Amino acid sequence: MAYIATIVHYDGCSPPEGSNSNTSPSSNPPTNSQSPSQSPRDDLNQFDGENPPFSPPAASPSSSPDPPPPVQLLTPSQRSQTYSTLLNLRSKLPPLISSQNFKEAATVQKQIKRLEALDPYYSLQASLDSAISKEWYRTASKLKKQIDRIGGSPLSIKPTSKSIPQRTPRPSKKLKKGSVEVYNGTFPETPNSSSIKKTSGITVSISSSSSPFSYSVSIKNEFSYPIKLVGREFYVQAVGGEFCDVVKGEGVTNRRPVLEEGEVFEYVSNAPIGVKGLGREVGVAARMGGSYFYVKVGEEENVRRAVIGDFHFLLEEE
Repeated sequence: MAYIATIVHYDGCSPPEGSNSNTSPSSNPPTNSQSPSQSPRDDLNQFDGENPPFSPPAASPSSSPDPPPPVQLLTPSQRSQTYSTLLNLRSKLPPLISSQNFKEAATVQKQIKRLEALDPYYSLQASLDSAISKEWYRTASKLKKQIDRIGGSPLSIKPTSKSIPQRTPRPSKKLKKGSVEVYNGTFPETPNSSSIKKTSGITVSISSSSSPFSYSVSIKNEFSYPIKLVGREFYVQAVGGEFCDVVKGEGVTNRRPVLEEGEVFEYVSNAPIGVKGLGREVGVAARMGGSYFYVKVGEEENVRRAVIGDFHFLLEEE
């Protein structure tokens, strides 16, 4: 920064007659702290290029407070389910990019970002990796503590299968539209809380939540032509229950959405499920499945079925 001073020579403490006393600050007469023999040039001579002969104004403190620490809103089972879905979606990206199907890759990437936003672990882990690469270890220590507070990595969550004991089946009984294994509470495999099922060109992805009971649905049109969703049929069987509740209706969420090629329709709905004593004992409330019905736009008379893979509503451990 260059300092320019206008030097006015005069004798004594008063400016010469006829001069203007309202000059620039650099041409003012000496103040009480400056002797008459000291000119403004003397102040400039004291500037060494780094420390100016005056104190700069103090910076005002920032008024914005630190952001609050992230809060984990997902249950352990929801985190595990989200992690499994992310692994599945990420595995789809490399072949899509290799085949230069960038439109589909962008759709998958959007779904990945949406799922990662549900769990603060993923953004914290990305920040932690960045801090470590830059050797910001104090910041890395703070981020690690925040990750621990929200439950750590989804990989550290124990599988639900350990909390579901094997039971001796009850005496065989003829059931109406019900599964024997759900009635007895005996499952050959670990009950899943989500499913992905593709029927022809329609892929239905669905996942459940237990607090409260609800399910999230994603329906993707992989045909090369538009389709219209025209109906649905669900069946729900409570663990320990003898019958299935069957729910049928026109459209989806009181609509008949049209899906163009590659388009995805998503929604969330509540599930009024009554938990029986056996369900609490084995940690599974109910099993759900069913179908969506659709038509090709322009061929409304030919109704087709897209199957919903069976999934379960799991109870959180108390």
